Amino acid sequence: VIEKDYAEVVFHVEKDPGSAISNETYTIYRKTLSSSYQAVREVAASEIQNGAYIFLDRYLDRNVAYTYVIQARSSQGDILALSNEQTI
Repeated sequence: VIEKDYAEVVFHVEKDPGSAISNETYTIYRKTLSSSYQAVREVAASEIQNGAYIFLDRYLDRNVAYTYVIQARSSQGDILALSNEQTI
């Protein structure tokens, strides 16, 4: 029997007061110990609700550790920020 599970990835967006940055996108990346980062979801700024976004990553192997990182990019494609890694 192969058991699959899911991960709930929640990230919060904090902008500096008076920031002129808008229309940014956020890319959620995932990796395992034996793989490199792969983009699993791109999130538009308009999808952020009350400063947060919840992503359900489904059909994961229960006995595998997954590491996530989130990258923020401007509408011109410039990298604005990269989150810390979070392993679950």
